Amino acid sequence: MHGARGDESSQVYVTEIEERRPHAVRLARTLLRPESGGEESDAGQLEDESEIVTITSVVVIDGNRWCLLDGEPPKGHEVLVRIDVARREILARLHTAAHILNSLVYLHFDGALVNGVHLKGDGSGRVDFDLPDADNGALRGLEVEVNEIIRADRRVLEGSLSQEDLTRAAGVIRSLAATPLPDADGSVRVVEIEGFDVQACSGSHVSSTALIGGMRILKVDSKGRHNRRVRFSLEPRCML
Repeated sequence: MHGARGDESSQVYVTEIEERRPHAVRLARTLLRPESGGEESDAGQLEDESEIVTITSVVVIDGNRWCLLDGEPPKGHEVLVRIDVARREILARLHTAAHILNSLVYLHFDGALVNGVHLKGDGSGRVDFDLPDADNGALRGLEVEVNEIIRADRRVLEGSLSQEDLTRAAGVIRSLAATPLPDADGSVRVVEIEGFDVQACSGSHVSSTALIGGMRILKVDSKGRHNRRVRFSLEPRCML
């Protein structure tokens, strides 16, 4: 394992528009992360010599990343891309907090798996767990343990496992809804919260749990016969 992927790209860079559609563009080079695994995408701005257009989200269509815009694409061929790094940081903090919650549910509720995730750029999210008989109050009570792990300032590391090793590694895949897509070499990315948790994941994460700040469990709902939906949000970061 090595240090988790941080802000690996420039916050501002220049590229060209390869293709235009109404309220969308495909760029020659994109460092914007698309929506994936329940985590909302990057956002930002496109700018040419005459106008600025907001990138509201990034989606993958037929293997290509498309930037969805709040207006028509800029007319210039070359554009300046500004990544909303504050939003990217919020999503990384939220996603890492979701890993801690996921791990504690898995440990305390007999290996319960995730049925769905939605992580939003406003710092709120939800995780659905396959928990037909769980007590909602016990799930709300996990907030204390989540924040203990956050305050412990554990390193967040990333690595990869081959498909063969992945099948032998019990508990690394935690989702009933989706399996992380393999990289070009067939390996699958795994994320470790040092000394606490390892799971397969292709999302964004901070490099230390202390960078999350804190997490508050807002509500636990019963959704159907099996699902418990845990809604949560980030708390402000504070100095250790």
